[in-house]
Amino acid sequence: MRTSLAVRILGCLMLAGGFWTAAYPACAVPTPVGHLLDSYFLCPDLGQVTAYLYQQSDPGNTNSDSVDAFCEATDPLVYCPYIGAGIAGDGKVNVETDWYLPAMNGCPIIGGPHRLIIATASGARTGSALIVSLGGTDDSVGYTIEAAHPYDGSSGTISPLSCATTAAVAGFDGSLLSLRFSLPPVHTDCDPGSLGDYLKSVHSVGPCLDSFQPQPAFGSVYALAQPCAAPVDFRIASWTNTGTTPDAAGRASVPYTLPPADECRYFGTTTMIGGVETPLVTGFVDVRVDCNDDDGDGFSECAGDCNDADPAIHPGAQEICNGLDDNCNGLIDEGACEETVVDIFISLTSALGKGSGTVTWSTTAEAGVVGFNVVSYDQKGTRTQLNPILIPCEECITGVGHTYTSFVPKHKSGHNIFIEMLRANGTVSVFGPAQRM
Repeated sequence: MRTSLAVRILGCLMLAGGFWTAAYPACAVPTPVGHLLDSYFLCPDLGQVTAYLYQQSDPGNTNSDSVDAFCEATDPLVYCPYIGAGIAGDGKVNVETDWYLPAMNGCPIIGGPHRLIIATASGARTGSALIVSLGGTDDSVGYTIEAAHPYDGSSGTISPLSCATTAAVAGFDGSLLSLRFSLPPVHTDCDPGSLGDYLKSVHSVGPCLDSFQPQPAFGSVYALAQPCAAPVDFRIASWTNTGTTPDAAGRASVPYTLPPADECRYFGTTTMIGGVETPLVTGFVDVRVDCNDDDGDGFSECAGDCNDADPAIHPGAQEICNGLDDNCNGLIDEGACEETVVDIFISLTSALGKGSGTVTWSTTAEAGVVGFNVVSYDQKGTRTQLNPILIPCEECITGVGHTYTSFVPKHKSGHNIFIEMLRANGTVSVFGPAQRM
């Protein structure tokens, strides 16, 4: 596998190129682009799926235009000959096309540099995306997409790449829609651990001769209004630029009015790759807000409820440390994950008898907490643990705060009693001393 890998790729290129016999003006020679080594992407393949190919240095003149290069299932009749496409509905898709085909624009001649960007998008109500960049500078590799996949040189294993969801509704106040975006995964044949990196480091060949760095960033926010039954065209030529760009955290707000019953509104962003905007939205969300209070918490989506299926989540709710936006303000866990111990008190009586005491304390949050110790320090600073075993956390799953009670044996005054908070990352914080009740 190691010594013949480049030869195998070249053979696949020749095989794929020979599939078509007619020449078209855009490309005088076969220029296959695809998963030529039977690998694939892991992306939702029920609903719309789109792969748009374009040359990084000239996206307007060298692109796949209206050609659908995504294969949801193996089908040689529509140029999906490789088994990596699997069957429809299994979540496996691959890219297969040839710039020799009609309707393809321009020609990214192998041996460039003619670096290609492959932007993929899929989904129905919520889109997911993946971006791959290929150098095309090595004749023996060409535009074999596996060059950007992780590769294990010892076993010859090529791992798949995965799409990710990149857009969500964060809230709606009746007039302004809050959106949260994230950048799609971006992979190149220059990535450490990729097949392209392996070919360059082991065989001194490969497609990454330009040391390309994608530098992904958010592009503009786009909107699309159309009948709900119509398929989504991911190309931005069909969308309207809102003039808004997400902030560094991916947050964006746009005006929103409720559409007619049979119309759907979609919002998505593009991605900037090396300063060039992708010609299609790389992830989107189908916004359907209603004015019914479905969870009975007194707030509807029209009133800003960002999760109308959970009565604990609504505007004005207490923010707790749980990875959710409980108060629907577009922020997650703000101020709720500051794990501290407060209100430490000791009484001079307990069930342990004369001279013992009862210690109580409360936590503000417990995400990442393992447990607690009750300790005392003498005048020399010597630490003594007063609980025989670690006191386990009660809310480390939910992340919220809790109040604890522990009995301690005979002690002098209670002024030297402290609480240790042990975290999963190995750190220990000390709080106190306890105050007399």
